Amino acid sequence: MHAVVVLLALLAGFCIAVGMVTQHRATTAVPTERGMTSDIAVAMARSPLWWAGMVTTTVGYGCQALALAWGSLLVVQPLLVSCLLFALPMSARLGRRRVTRTEWKWALLLTGALVVFIVLARPDPVNRPPMFSWAVLAIALAPILGVCVVVAARTDGRRRAGLLSVVVAVLIGIVAVLTKVCLDELAAGGLPAMFSIPAPYALVTLTLVATVLKQSAFNAGALQVSVPIILVGEQLVAVALGLTILGEDLSLTLAEGAVLFVAIVVMIAATIALGRREGAVEEELDAATMRHSAGVDDHTSR
Repeated sequence: MHAVVVLLALLAGFCIAVGMVTQHRATTAVPTERGMTSDIAVAMARSPLWWAGMVTTTVGYGCQALALAWGSLLVVQPLLVSCLLFALPMSARLGRRRVTRTEWKWALLLTGALVVFIVLARPDPVNRPPMFSWAVLAIALAPILGVCVVVAARTDGRRRAGLLSVVVAVLIGIVAVLTKVCLDELAAGGLPAMFSIPAPYALVTLTLVATVLKQSAFNAGALQVSVPIILVGEQLVAVALGLTILGEDLSLTLAEGAVLFVAIVVMIAATIALGRREGAVEEELDAATMRHSAGVDDHTSR
């Protein structure tokens, strides 16, 4: 079963990589100054490219949910950073370029760290989190996230992308935990039991909010900022909540714990490095597309 969980998590990472690249391309059709208005929602609703990315992302979430149904949050979430390993060759192919030696080094480091994590991670059983814990979390986070959104609306570029990406990372991390809660409740008591708790309703609400804000972050045009923050932040939030609220734990010796810590640090560093590179490539492709479009328009006007 552990192997199935790992495969599902990797498949989720692949789908998320495809969806992220596709959705970012779709958001460039909206001027950045309109990136936090209803214009972006209307444009996305009319964009076949965005819907293709959304469908792919949804498939990825389905694979993630299946993995969480059978596996631990502490195992599944860190494996989602593997999406950068899939995004690397995709970006290279789109940009008609070769993967650089530096990129291969970071990719190999990330792969090695993931292998170490898969081998060592052995989670213990968990208990259902009390409602009080969720209430404290909501009271603590809501004002902070709200301030980030308000400040982001009054700025642009990298700062807007960074602020919104932090909010998205936190929301998606919470969604992952809520997904685990819902699936555990479904397995224990069926649909009536699951829909008798607030988790599924909070899950749908936060997913919708995170989806809208993620498009605005992508629209800000700084994917090399948003990708690392979202990918790393989501996993850190989900793992932290898994440890504190869900009570998950890993059965490790002192030596294994040290090795696992190093592997996690390497995963974070490699994710940031590759995420920045993928973002830079996407920005170059978008700029080239805009130059080409401008040239075609200029030629047509003549």
